[in-house]
Amino acid sequence: MIQTLIVEDDYRIAEIHSEFIEHLDNVKLVGKALNGKEAIGFAEKYPIDLVILDLYIPDISGLEILEELRKIQGEIDAIIISAASEKI
Repeated sequence: MIQTLIVEDDYRIAEIHSEFIEHLDNVKLVGKALNGKEAIGFAEKYPIDLVILDLYIPDISGLEILEELRKIQGEIDAIIISAASEKI
């Protein structure tokens, strides 16, 4: 089972992602975080294998969130879904 966390500050987009995940076999939604603080809180409580990640989050950038999540749990895979247009 792939434990998945959505980190998206737009609750409507987060809901779209979660509806998609609910239809996948062997994928479980751990939670939806609207900001970096919530994302870190989920990582402190639940095992996470995959994060669906927006880059623009109000309190901390998506890449910084990913770094923090990996400090807590080690290697976590990420899929970045963002309206960001710059190259990283």
